[in-house]
This record gives sequence, structure tokens and C-alpha cells, in this order.
Amino acid sequence: MGKITFLLFMIAFHVNASEVIQLKLKGDFTKSWENRDKKTRTYHPAVLSFEQKLVEVKMKIRGNHRAGLSRGGSSDGPLLPNCDYPPLKFKFINDFIFLKKGSGVKFVSHCNDFENNLDQMPEYGILGGNNYLLREFYTYKIQNILMDLSYYSSLAMIDFINTGDQSTHQDVNRYGFFLERSKDLGRRLELRYIDDAKNINPDNFSQTDFLKAKIFNWLIGNSDEGIGNPSNDHQFHNYKIYKNKNNKFLPLPYDFNQTRIADLFLNPYLIFWGHGYVCSLIDKKLIQAIFKDFYEKKEDILKLINRSLLSYDDASFFRKFFKVKFDYINEKLLSKDLELKIERRNDLVLQPDGSHAEVPSKYFCSISIK
Repeated sequence: MGKITFLLFMIAFHVNASEVIQLKLKGDFTKSWENRDKKTRTYHPAVLSFEQKLVEVKMKIRGNHRAGLSRGGSSDGPLLPNCDYPPLKFKFINDFIFLKKGSGVKFVSHCNDFENNLDQMPEYGILGGNNYLLREFYTYKIQNILMDLSYYSSLAMIDFINTGDQSTHQDVNRYGFFLERSKDLGRRLELRYIDDAKNINPDNFSQTDFLKAKIFNWLIGNSDEGIGNPSNDHQFHNYKIYKNKNNKFLPLPYDFNQTRIADLFLNPYLIFWGHGYVCSLIDKKLIQAIFKDFYEKKEDILKLINRSLLSYDDASFFRKFFKVKFDYINEKLLSKDLELKIERRNDLVLQPDGSHAEVPSKYFCSISIK
């Protein structure tokens, strides 16, 4: 268990990086997905089928927000799932080709459809969940182009066949994608995965990898991320943390459903890019070198968009989005006359009397252009 990489999964299911896996998932979704409590979620039996082969698996809800419950717009309304079709984790019950019993993969679902909410959400279209899913999937593919430290992923078209109550989960055919596990990525890149990372001194990040992570999040318009002080109970938001052989920590951005190229309700062209940088790691030459490296790969990103399965409107939006960002990089951030204004940010710190006061941050700065 735990020794099978994502590459072996792809081989077992006869796919390469450009193909779409055609699968059926059959199980009692009503029962399996009823319990959304992260502490008590359990595995339930299911069957994956492809090419007339049946593969017995166990499936379990995974994740945080998309796996959870909320009251929507009402403070006293009933608790309802944030996603009717939540993210899942699969474990193989028996050996299957190269996949050993107990090995597993992660799956990202389409979450919801929006056909009943078109008046509030016309941008998403009648198959909004599919469109939303594809935007996030191709964000991971763009990350592959720009960063060695990035998850492998594989797109799938899945028939969800519910053997339980059809009133809770109807049979649907939707896109989803399989995502490499964090430990497998660590093995592939010879890095140590730090599960439940905390109490890490930000000064101990790999300078290049930290700056790449922050700049990539800016490029895709991701403000749903954060790295905090070592004393924070939740120091990292939407980062996985790795450690290299030089004992430096590497932050990996993930979970892109609320980026400005995935979520159409966010301002897509936010230009500000210098929030939450570790002061000791800021280096203008290295920052410009990373922006230059990203800029030189813009044609690869455009080729990916042009051959993608994105809708016509979404592909057009991606092209416009990245044109704005890359024009800004070329005109402003790669200028020989670039001058950075670096300001130490303030942190809200608990005082002995129980009040809070703003004090200069020990670790973090903001960057802007003079």
C-alpha cells in the first residue's frame, strides 16, 4: 500500500496524458455520501468499470469545503451539501494489473449542475459543473507546463450510476479528473511529503520554489491561498509542503476551483501580485527570472488551450485572461527599470490583556511597483 504511483494507475487504465478515461462508477451514493463529517467518514463499496472490465473499489468522500455542508444564503436554513457529487478517494480491493490491493487514487468530481439556477448563474451554462471542472483541470495542466513541482492529473468521463435513492443522486454522465496523491508526487520527485505541515519557519523555504508558487498563484488569479506564521493553528491554506535533500521546504499550490480562471464570479483581471511574500526570500533578479521563464512558456499554454476540451466561451476567456497577464509581465515586470517597493506588513497579535494589536510582521512583506 502506498508504493504505487499515479503513472502506474494511468498505465493500468490504458491512458496517456492527452486521453479521456471512459469509466462507469456504480454504487449507493445516497448512503456512501450521506456522512460529510471529516472525522467519521468511512469507505463504502463501489465498482469502477471500463473496457468491459469490472474493478472493485472502496470509495470515501475527501476534501474540506466541497465535501462539507452549509446553509447557503440563510443562517437558519437546513444544512445542505456544498457538492452533491463530492471529491472522492478510491482504494482498490484486489490487485488489478500493476495496482496492488490497497493502493489508491484521488478523484475530483464536477460538484453540481446548475440547470436549476440559470437565472442566478447564467455564466456557467446548463452543464455548469462540467465547465467548472474543466477550467480547474486545465489549471493543473498549466501548472505542469510552468512548474516541475506539480500534480499529474488525468481527465475522465464518468457515468455515475446510483444504486441508492435516485431522488438524492440521479444517474449522470459528467467529467471528472484523477489526481496524483501527494506522497506519490514526493516519491516521483525524490522529496519528502510533510503531512499536516505546521510550525515551519517561512525563512526555511526554498527561495526559488517559494517565489514560483506565489507567482503562479498570481498568474492564475488565485487569492484563495495563504502561508501564515509558524504559531498559526492552520499555517498553510491550499498549499502542500515538501522537504528536499537540502532540508529546504517547498510549497505546492493546489485546489484551484476558486481561482479567477475557474470561478467566473471573481474579478478575472486583478493585477496586484505582491501579497504575502516572505521578506527574506524577496530577490528582484530571481523574481524577474521566474516571470521571464513563465513568459517564455506562454505559447505552450496557448497550445494547450487551443487543443483543450474547454467550451468555446471558456477557451476564449482563457486566451484573453492570459494575454492580459502576459502583456503586464512583458511591459512592467520584465522592464530593466523595474523598481520594487517592499513593505513589511502588519500582523494582528493577541496582547496579554486579551486585546489585539497590529505589529510589524516578523516574516511577511508586500511588494508593489514603484
